[in-house]
Amino acid sequence: MRASFARHYPRPLANLVKLNAENPKEQSAGGLRADGFRTLEWDGRTPLALVDVKGRIIAMLAGRPDGDSWDSTCNDVADAMLSAGDTLGPAQPGRRGTHHTVHVGVSYGGGQQEPMNLANSKTKSNIARLLLKHDGVRRVVGFASSALAFYAPKLYHHAADTLELLHDRYPHLHRNFSNSVYPTATFNLGPQVVTLEHVDCANLPHSWCSIWAGGSFDPQTGGHFVFYDLKLMVEFPPGSTILVPSSTLRHGNTGLPHDAKRVSITQYMPGGLTRWVRYGYRPVKSLTPEERWRIDGPPGSRIEWAVGQWSLVGELLEDRLHCFGAVA
Repeated sequence: MRASFARHYPRPLANLVKLNAENPKEQSAGGLRADGFRTLEWDGRTPLALVDVKGRIIAMLAGRPDGDSWDSTCNDVADAMLSAGDTLGPAQPGRRGTHHTVHVGVSYGGGQQEPMNLANSKTKSNIARLLLKHDGVRRVVGFASSALAFYAPKLYHHAADTLELLHDRYPHLHRNFSNSVYPTATFNLGPQVVTLEHVDCANLPHSWCSIWAGGSFDPQTGGHFVFYDLKLMVEFPPGSTILVPSSTLRHGNTGLPHDAKRVSITQYMPGGLTRWVRYGYRPVKSLTPEERWRIDGPPGSRIEWAVGQWSLVGELLEDRLHCFGAVA
């Protein structure tokens, strides 16, 4: 699939997309089709790459592991998340939809003086502890992290190196999972997770966010993953995983029938963490223009580097060999 923003290189990726509406609303698959959106009938198993006009893999429909046990694992995870959401009462409408969320991991931004562990209320902290040690959740997030390494080895390698430096300097920062490279995650608890059209502007622009969907719903009737810039809807079955540059491409879900249940787990790389490490463990505003130039290079060079972190289809095996020392 050819990305609509590819022709804009080398403009800054974070500036390529804007929301079409100040107050986005839940949209149906039928309504989007009427607006000219195409539908990709994805089985949730077969890996499919979204490729730009230059042959770069910009997003992945990563699918799911083989084996019958995956279904039972995903059902267990969905049940645990739905039960957790029930303890929080009715959800109130928010910027990205009407569902309860629990954020876990490490963040930097919003006035923080340095990277910190995310804080939650007592009730949400208890939910976080239960989900973080849940075997099924660990399996779900581990698959997503492995998929990132497999399909975007340069992104994975850069994230792993950055976070190793971060945790070496700040050992009090928590790692969500020992089997996932992602430093931060969100549990979208349901009972009907439908995210509205948005971009995750605080995430690293070129990094891929992982999104796993669970629950009981018909992916042909609702819960599609929508790439608004591409005018594309993807059927997104329960138990499958998608990897997408969530800070760059506008995305969301289509609405669900009233009796459907849907949850999701997202993992992501906050851009502030990478900048904090890259700039020598200090805020960007503390740097002089000369220091910025020395670290980032001349205007445009950092953008070219970021885009280069997406593997070309024909060079993916070579990138795996270069990053990991053996062909995965």
